[in-house]
Amino acid sequence: MDKFPLVSAIVTTYKRPIEIVQKALQSIVNQDYENIEIILVNDAPEEEELSVGLENLSKSFPRKIQYIKMKQNSGACAARNKGIERATGEFIAFLDDDDEWCTQKIRKQVFSFNDIKIGLSYCNFWIKEEGKEIRIRTENLLPSGKVFNQLLEKNHIGSSSFPMIRKSVAIDAGLFNLNMPALQDWDFWLRVTQRCETVYLDEPLGIYYFYKGDRISSYPEKRIKGFENIFRQYKDYFEKNSNIQANYIAEGITFYVNGGDFKSAISLYKKMIFKDKKNIKRNIRILVKIIVRFFSPAKIV
Repeated sequence: MDKFPLVSAIVTTYKRPIEIVQKALQSIVNQDYENIEIILVNDAPEEEELSVGLENLSKSFPRKIQYIKMKQNSGACAARNKGIERATGEFIAFLDDDDEWCTQKIRKQVFSFNDIKIGLSYCNFWIKEEGKEIRIRTENLLPSGKVFNQLLEKNHIGSSSFPMIRKSVAIDAGLFNLNMPALQDWDFWLRVTQRCETVYLDEPLGIYYFYKGDRISSYPEKRIKGFENIFRQYKDYFEKNSNIQANYIAEGITFYVNGGDFKSAISLYKKMIFKDKKNIKRNIRILVKIIVRFFSPAKIV
């Protein structure tokens, strides 16, 4: 298998029980593509018992694992960047410590890089939410090729657990931004897609586990700041592309609504209408979302 490109699988973990991390690692070992190096980055070094357990797991695993313990808790972005620095593969694939890959994921993504212009391959995935049956993320065909414009309107790529990226493109894009409080993946994919083309594989090749209260989405104020950071970064571009700006605002309104900031949500809604009056279905959908959330008991925290 050495004739095939080396893929660096980077697993970042933070205070996750050993048995869950083990399941994620096992899904890498189960791949039907052999030329993979596994890098496990522990971002909870202060947890001595857990750190010892992760180190022992790395030593006893059926495949060699490069174990990295951060000097101090630095966040997922810093942990991923550390993994990228250590990676020697032509391609990089991230896996959150509680997610899993389907057996064919790495092989199918490697073979999807059939043109030097392609710098990122992403796929559909299953979503497993507590207390609910597993469901597919989307049944809609998502964009391939030059996707920067579409990605400004919505994060089609999604979680970092499912794309594969050329390491050279990741380096050129500047890695993950340590100053982003949330939406770090979206910010990174935007910088990546400015530099390359992408390919989308329309089949679920992984499982995304959603735990109530355990994701960054539980902190709407951080998502609002992330949304505002991206808006400032591409402000000039948005001003030249009113429809794209309106669609980006539509995504952002949800963050304010979830955070209970209805004054800002209404202000953004008016701006969205001003930028793009013709998208009636979207405009009505967002207005209904604001109204329903405003009168919902769930808005009282």
